Amino acid sequence: GVFSALDLARGLAAIGSELEAARTGADQTRVRAAMKTLEVVPTCKPANALRQAFSTLIDSRQNAALVTNDDGTHNLITPRCCLQALAEGVSADCTVADFYAPRGGPVEQALREVAPELPLLDAAAIMTERTLHHLVVMDPKTSRPMGVLSSLDVARAIASMQSQRPFASLGWLWACKGPSTCTVW
Repeated sequence: GVFSALDLARGLAAIGSELEAARTGADQTRVRAAMKTLEVVPTCKPANALRQAFSTLIDSRQNAALVTNDDGTHNLITPRCCLQALAEGVSADCTVADFYAPRGGPVEQALREVAPELPLLDAAAIMTERTLHHLVVMDPKTSRPMGVLSSLDVARAIASMQSQRPFASLGWLWACKGPSTCTVW
């Protein structure tokens, strides 16, 4: 089966009194603890063709690729972009920059930005209010991206609050080749 954000919402609603504990934990946990760092977030350039950007997503087993420019501007390519391109008849050879040109620039980009010290609960509220599944975590010193936070990262962090085992990112899990190489457990 597929685990979605709706499944998370249903689960949180069903746990009743435990919801307050999850909310408290998410308010005390910072985005930095749950985000994927740039080491595991795939990247592409605005000049890349959509075909290449979407292949990057598939090859990396991630749901977002950070589109970075040398001047620090950025955006995200996600499976939703693939669906938009398909529905709108956009050529797979179209560049990422041309795909995003009619979809907003710096304003849209700023709506996705969060600070690493933001409480996870606030990041979840931003995702909910703006209907976003991914946020770009910005380094406050350099004003450059330092990671990406997804709705699944939020769900994983909340679920791990009730677990005896520490939070593990998908990047870490993919790197883990078995119990002998997974020393965290």
